[in-house]
Amino acid sequence: MISVRQLYKLQKLNDEFRDNDEKILKLDNADELKKIIEESEKTFSRKKEEIQKLKFKTKDMELNSQSQSDQRKALEKKLYDGKNNNPKELCGWQKEIEQINSNIIKLDDHILENMQDIEEKEENAKKYDQKINELRNDYKNKVEEYNALREKLINNSNEIKKMIEDHRAQMDTESIEIFDRIYDQKDHLAVVKLEEKSCGACYRSLPEDIIKKVFHREFQLCNNCGRILIQD
Repeated sequence: MISVRQLYKLQKLNDEFRDNDEKILKLDNADELKKIIEESEKTFSRKKEEIQKLKFKTKDMELNSQSQSDQRKALEKKLYDGKNNNPKELCGWQKEIEQINSNIIKLDDHILENMQDIEEKEENAKKYDQKINELRNDYKNKVEEYNALREKLINNSNEIKKMIEDHRAQMDTESIEIFDRIYDQKDHLAVVKLEEKSCGACYRSLPEDIIKKVFHREFQLCNNCGRILIQD
C-alpha cells in the first residue's frame, strides 16, 4: 500500500537536499576578490617599473651633470693657468663655461624634480602595497570561511542523503517509482496539500469523491495536474 505521508516526508527530504546543494553553489569563494588582488598586483608592478625607470633617468642626469662639471673644471684650468693669452680662445672658453653652467643648472633642476617625484611615487606605492596586503588578508579570511561553510554544508548534504536512502529503503518499489516520476516531471513538487477543496499546486477544484479518499488517507492524484494529494 502506498503511504502518502511517507512520500510527503521523502519530498521534504529531497527539497532539503536540493536547498542545501544550492547553498553550496551560492557560497562566495572569493574569486572576485582574488581577481581584484591580481589586477592590483599588476598595477603595483607597473608603479614599481615606473619608479625604477625614473631612477635610471635621474642617474643618467646626475652622471651627465658630473661630466659637464668635469668639463667646466678643465676649461677653467685652461682659462686661468696663464699659459694662453689668445683673447679669442679665452673668450671662447668663457662662453663655453657659461653654456656648461646653464646646462648644469637645468640638469640639477630636473634632477631635483625627479627626486621629489620619486619620493612621492614611492610613498604612493608603499600605501598601495599596504592596501594589497589588506586585500590578501581579507581574501585569506574569506577562503577560510568559505572552506569551513562548504565543509559544513557538504556534511549536512551527506547526512540528508543518508536519511533519504534510509527512508526510501522503508518504502515499496511502486511508491518510489510513482513518486520519482511525478517529482521529476512536476518541478520537484510531487506531493501537495489540499487547500479547502482545491489542489494546492494547480488550484483547480477537485471532485468530492477524490476529496473524500484523500481525507481517508487513500492514494489519489489531482485529476488536473496529476500530483499526489495529501490532507493538511
